[in-house]
Amino acid sequence: MFALSCRFLSPHELGGLTTQQCVDVYTQHTIQTYKDARSIETPPTLAYLQGCVLLAFNYYTSGLNFQGWICVGVCVRLAYELGIADIDSEEDEVTIALDWVEKEERRRAWWLVWELDTFGSSISKRPFSTDWRRAAVKLPVSDQAWFATQEVDAPRLPSRWGNIQTIFDEMPQTDARPWFLLAQLLNVRAHEYLQQNVGVSLDERTILENEINCLRLGLPSSFNLLSNQVDSSAYETSNSNWNWIVGTNLLLSSTSYIIRNLVVDERDGGDLGICRHTAPNGRRTRAVELTKITSYWPLEFFPTSHPFLACLLLTVDVRKGWNPTDTPLSTSSNIVTKMIQHKLGGKWRLASLALRMNEILGRPTDLSSVDMQLIHRYPVWFSQELRREAAAALTRQSNQQEQASSTSREGTRPACYDYFKKVPPVSLFRAGKETPSSHSSTLPNLQGAPGTHEVNVEAMEFWNLDFTNCDFQVPQDMNEPEWPDAFLDAPIS
Repeated sequence: MFALSCRFLSPHELGGLTTQQCVDVYTQHTIQTYKDARSIETPPTLAYLQGCVLLAFNYYTSGLNFQGWICVGVCVRLAYELGIADIDSEEDEVTIALDWVEKEERRRAWWLVWELDTFGSSISKRPFSTDWRRAAVKLPVSDQAWFATQEVDAPRLPSRWGNIQTIFDEMPQTDARPWFLLAQLLNVRAHEYLQQNVGVSLDERTILENEINCLRLGLPSSFNLLSNQVDSSAYETSNSNWNWIVGTNLLLSSTSYIIRNLVVDERDGGDLGICRHTAPNGRRTRAVELTKITSYWPLEFFPTSHPFLACLLLTVDVRKGWNPTDTPLSTSSNIVTKMIQHKLGGKWRLASLALRMNEILGRPTDLSSVDMQLIHRYPVWFSQELRREAAAALTRQSNQQEQASSTSREGTRPACYDYFKKVPPVSLFRAGKETPSSHSSTLPNLQGAPGTHEVNVEAMEFWNLDFTNCDFQVPQDMNEPEWPDAFLDAPIS
C-alpha cells in the first residue's frame, strides 16, 4: 500500500528521497514480507489475498517484469481457495455466515483479482485464469455506501451471453465503477475471440456487437462523451467517478474496434462478402473517438486515474501482416494520446512504457533490446512481423548470455580442476566389503595438487568430509538485465 501511495507524496514529505527511491524501498519490504508469508503453513486469509493483490498491482504498474504475471496467478488461486468466486451462489457454504460488510469486502477483492487477470491476459494474448461464466459474485456497491456500511443490493453479471440488458434496471445511475466492469466484460469477450486461431462465427460476432450497442444505449447520460453536448454538471462528480466514466468509454472504443475486425469463419461469412484479410475497419472512427473522449478528461484528474487507462489509449493489432499507414487525422490524435501517456507517466511507470510502445508503433526500426522485450511482453499491440522479429532477437540474446555465462564458468573453475581432469577415475567400493587399501593402486596421488589438503580417508565417513579449504567458486548468473531508463527521458515526438 505504501509502495503504491508514496507516488503522491510531496518532495518535503519524501524526506530527501526521490519518488522512485521511496517506491523501491517499500517494494523491497513488500517482497520480503510476501516471501515470509508464503512460508507460513496456516490456511490463507482474506488479508493475505489483499496483500497479494496490492503487490500484483505494484508489479504491473512499475515496469517490465514477469513477477506480476506470476503474482496474479497466486491471487486467482487464493480467491478460489477462499471461496470468493461463489460468494453469492445459492449453494455457497463457505461464506454463508458472513454479514453484508464482510461479503462486500470479499466481492471487492474478487473484482480486483478479475481485473488484474483480464488485463494481464489481454495484453499478453494468453488464456484467462478467471471465468466470469462460472463466478457468482455481485458487482461492487458505491464507495459512499461501502464507507457508510449501508447495505445496498447489486446485480450479478448475466448468466448467459446475449442478455446484458437484463441487469440495467439494477445498475446504479450515479456510480460509474460497475458500468466500467461491465464494459470490461465485453472487452474480455472480444479478446477471447481475438486470441482464437480460427475465425469466429457470424452469429458470435453479431451478438457481441449487439451487446456493446445495448450497453451504449443503457449507460447513464453522463457517460455519453461521444456526443457533441456533454452535461457540464457531470464534471461536479468526484475525480475517481469521472475517471471511471472516461475508462468505460475507452474500453467501449477499443472493444468496438476489435469487433469490427474480428475474422469471420470462411464457411460462415463467404456468402455475405466478409473478407478474412483486409485492412482494419474503423481506424478513422477510432481516432475520432479517442479525440472526443480525451477532450473531456480534465488534466487535474490524471494523477488519480487507473494506471491501466494509459494502455487503453493504444490501438490493438487486429490484422496479421498489415502495416498501418499514418494519416493526418491518426497522427494528430496520436500526438494527444502520447502527451496524456507522458503526463500519466509522472505517476506510473506503466504509462511510460505505453508511451514507448506508442513510439515503437510509429517507428518500428532501430529497436533496442528493451524494445524487443516490450514487444514480447505486450504483444497485443504489435504486428505478427514485429513479434517474430522480437522473438528471434531475444532468442539470440539469450543464447549469447548463456554462452558468456558458460565462458565465465570456465574462467572461474577451482585451481585444482585442471589437475583432477588428468587423474584416472577412482574405483568405487562398498563399506564393509572392501577397503580403500585394497584399491590403493587406483587411488590418485593428491600430494601437491593445488587447492587441496591432506585427509585421512580411511578414518572419515562421507558426511564428515571437510570442504572448508577447497577453492569452490560459484559464478553469478544474472538472468534479469538491468533496466535502462534512458528512453523514459526521451522527448515526445
